[in-house]
Amino acid sequence: MTLKTKNRKHEIKLTLALMLPVVMLYIAHFLPVEGFRGTGFITGDMVSYMANARQHFDEGHFNFFYSNPFCLDENCPHIYFQLQTLLLSILLYLTGANPGLIFALFGFVALFFTIILSLKFFKNFVGWGTQCHLLTFILFIYGGGILVIAGFFHAIFKYDTLTEILDNLLFFDPGGGFWMLNFGRNFVYPTETYYHLITIGIIWSAFIKKHLLTSLLLLALSLSHPFYGIQFFLIIISWQAVELILKTKEKQLPKSLFLNILLISFHVFYYLVWMKSFPSHAIIIKQWEMNWILPATSAIFAYSLLLLIFILLLRKNENRVNFFKDSFNRLLLLYFLISLGLANHELFIKPIQPIHFTHGHIYIPLFLMVAKYLVDFFNKQNFKLKVAKWALFLILLSDNLTWYPGISYIISTYNPPVSVKIDNSTRETLTFLQENYNNDYILVSNQNINYLASAYTSVKPFFGHDFNTPYATARKKAFKEITETHNLSILEDRKVVFVIEKNNFEFRKAILKNKKYRICHENESYYAIAN
Repeated sequence: MTLKTKNRKHEIKLTLALMLPVVMLYIAHFLPVEGFRGTGFITGDMVSYMANARQHFDEGHFNFFYSNPFCLDENCPHIYFQLQTLLLSILLYLTGANPGLIFALFGFVALFFTIILSLKFFKNFVGWGTQCHLLTFILFIYGGGILVIAGFFHAIFKYDTLTEILDNLLFFDPGGGFWMLNFGRNFVYPTETYYHLITIGIIWSAFIKKHLLTSLLLLALSLSHPFYGIQFFLIIISWQAVELILKTKEKQLPKSLFLNILLISFHVFYYLVWMKSFPSHAIIIKQWEMNWILPATSAIFAYSLLLLIFILLLRKNENRVNFFKDSFNRLLLLYFLISLGLANHELFIKPIQPIHFTHGHIYIPLFLMVAKYLVDFFNKQNFKLKVAKWALFLILLSDNLTWYPGISYIISTYNPPVSVKIDNSTRETLTFLQENYNNDYILVSNQNINYLASAYTSVKPFFGHDFNTPYATARKKAFKEITETHNLSILEDRKVVFVIEKNNFEFRKAILKNKKYRICHENESYYAIAN
């Protein structure tokens, strides 16, 4: 066996081992509980990605651009395109498999390549060959801050019982940890893992000075996500501009900077000019303007320990000079500062979900700026420093060391806000809708079936996603009129299928008063009534 083959096998084994926390979480998700089975969607928001994917083929033919699955207009504009959505759409069309399962498997493939790529980059940038390198790489992947430690001390002073203390460990971790302030937390989310595969590629290609590859990956990211696209355009363009000002001797740098300026111009035109010219999308941008901020306490507990190490590192004049004279270090510093600024942009401009710019992108550059120092520190042989080494390792690992088992336990016991699981009646109803109704039909049901139907069927939910449904406030009001006051005139001249609970006698009676509706399906929990 050659050394190259041996190294490749070692990389694969390490990658598979580091995938285990995510694998265990998904196993917990798929475990049946009280008649409910996992769909493959760990959080409710994931459903909308497969709802988007359906749109490429849902009109009976392929559309390169897809329309909003929550738009009820008969001529919804086909203006959306994302690389991962197209790939998911093709997989769904070719296999006809469970959308949630396709989404989860997509995530595992992306995760494998993200960790492999991160390992190869780490070896080139930091080095390899000792236990200290392995420990540092594990921290790069699954390290974090002191969020859970801070949550523990907050809880023990506020609550009396162990159950209350454990329930409040994530007090400082936004969204119960699902805003993903460190790198490894993103791995539970297939699309976030895919975005990180691209962003790690961007950072590595910049490190090895492959500027054309950097630009191509920036374009791929731009065609995958509007927020991350603008974030990394700003990072790379700022870095290249600084390098030109510092007169870095790279012949391709001016051409690359010019190309990236053209690409960011395309990005801004597509997302903020052309798409915004369509009223159904302009209102969605308005709905996205939410002040979802990164709380200062969360930022402090997530990043202060690594930031302190970085500051201590720069106290030595030699370290400071060596750091700033390196072009890639300057990129990492800009990566950190721009991501931090975007995650707090409510301080400067009208906010559009500032916390969306975290997702590990403050943690990653900050960690990489101290990674070589951590390797040296972990290599110390002094007994006291060995104790300090393992203490620091466990502290930095504590956020994910507790989060993954904790969330896996919650998911395994069925908690709807965290894990999307459905019972047999819901699954049977969705299958019936998919086999019998196309996208000419509007679906009116409870919020759960309405939303799931967008991914599992071709029908259009009257109300689906809270923020991606055009004119969501007005639509929600109309939905209440239909379901609570039984005003069916709103649906006049449209093909409609109702799915209602069997114990909802009044609504069923109101629908069937209209002779054009009839019961077309029933199971243990639901009636389906259509015209």
